[in-house]
Amino acid sequence: MHLTSYPDQERHPAFSPDGRQIAFAWNGPRQDNFDIYVKLLDSGEPLRLTTDPLLDGWPAWSPDGRLIAFWRLVRGTPYVDVMTVPALGGAERKILQFRCPVPSEEKYPGLAWTPDGRWVIAPYSADHDAPAGLALASIETLHIRPLTRPRAGTGGDCCPAISPDGRRLAFLRVEGRAQNIFILPLGPDYRAAEEPRHLTSEPFGAANPMWTGDGREVVYFAMRDGVRTLLRVPQDGSRPASPVGSVGTIGVQWAISTRGDRLAYADGGTNPGNWRIGLPGGDGLSRILPSGGADLAPEIAPDGKRIAFVSDRARGWRVWVSGSDGSNAFDIAGAYTRARHAGRRTGARSCSNAGTKVMTTSVLSRWVAA
Repeated sequence: MHLTSYPDQERHPAFSPDGRQIAFAWNGPRQDNFDIYVKLLDSGEPLRLTTDPLLDGWPAWSPDGRLIAFWRLVRGTPYVDVMTVPALGGAERKILQFRCPVPSEEKYPGLAWTPDGRWVIAPYSADHDAPAGLALASIETLHIRPLTRPRAGTGGDCCPAISPDGRRLAFLRVEGRAQNIFILPLGPDYRAAEEPRHLTSEPFGAANPMWTGDGREVVYFAMRDGVRTLLRVPQDGSRPASPVGSVGTIGVQWAISTRGDRLAYADGGTNPGNWRIGLPGGDGLSRILPSGGADLAPEIAPDGKRIAFVSDRARGWRVWVSGSDGSNAFDIAGAYTRARHAGRRTGARSCSNAGTKVMTTSVLSRWVAA
């Protein structure tokens, strides 16, 4: 079911510990800035918690439900401030700052709380030339304690998810061409008990790690046969990952409730499509290439008679070619093309000599509970 239906984009859902509320980022009724909001799952208007002109997102509830930690992107810099704000509204507090050269919607979840509510786990590196690891930041003293140390020359660590009992940390580590999930065993006071171990070895990468309510499995996303698939795998790696059935539309930025019985995600709402507009003058706006999937990244042939584009209208992301009016579309690539459309606005891609311009429309994000 839909949890929100506000104008433009809502993203980054996070369940409250009791499962009755959802925190999320929304660019507001004027679509002018992303801030943190909360609302009851089944009714009520959203409560706006932040008003800073910088971009806020990636919220995470404290275990007692009193605070929400979140990212604040520092405009014009590669830095992110980790902030907290009371869940009922009030004064913000800065916990730490980390360097994130390319903030990405795929870096999800952004933060995690320890079960005792004393620490927030976030990306961090004291050396700005080194890849970011994960660190514990004390809510009381603001003391920062490194937790993981990725190897030099790698893409670093992100996306922490701590098990319900606080004994294991799942996270993403970029080594080689793809990011995959690692498990870090934790000892007393959440100190690393062993070196992290590989949990997944997805050739095209894993994303969005989440724990089931009993802490026995990790749920995540990966590309399988060209299709973005929700998977589950035992935390000890005792058997291969298997697809999660009956979850409906595969959205982005998934969150799981504390009990593990509900999922929330950002849904594209309507699939992005390609449109044509006559130039000059901007007359005759019309949609071409209509389909039940998403059509992205159009490129017009030099003679203006054909269009190449990326679409998931069939099984997975593939490269397609059609006539300039969208007719006779066919798949020319057996391999899928990786593409992203996580509730963002995409712009014009090409303009032909024949005087037509092809552009993609806005994508509206919505929250959906499964």
